[in-house]
Amino acid sequence: MSFNLKVGEIKKAYLTEQEIWKIINQFFANGHFTTTYKYGLMKALIENLYNVDNRLVLTFDQVYFSFAKIYWNLVIHHDLNQLNTPNRQSGIQKELKEFQLMHGVPNKVVFDRLPSDF
Repeated sequence: MSFNLKVGEIKKAYLTEQEIWKIINQFFANGHFTTTYKYGLMKALIENLYNVDNRLVLTFDQVYFSFAKIYWNLVIHHDLNQLNTPNRQSGIQKELKEFQLMHGVPNKVVFDRLPSDF
């Protein structure tokens, strides 16, 4: 299963613009749209396009940092709900709010201002 992958590799050396758009459309079309995880993941990947090493490797830690930053700022700083129903919370929303409460972080703190020792 894909959630067990340790490495994700691109096998093809060159993709045309049409092939890239096809892949992006499939990425967004397959699945449910009750939360915005796909958009957050895509944004995290795009933010890290130029953060690859000399072998063009992008680590999960790099992607995770960007993903966490995106969702912290949406959920905590801007207090946006990730589900269409106001009385329910997404999994990431619950985790971030629990973290915020456990560490006493005010809503006004953006991700970049969080201490690195958390």
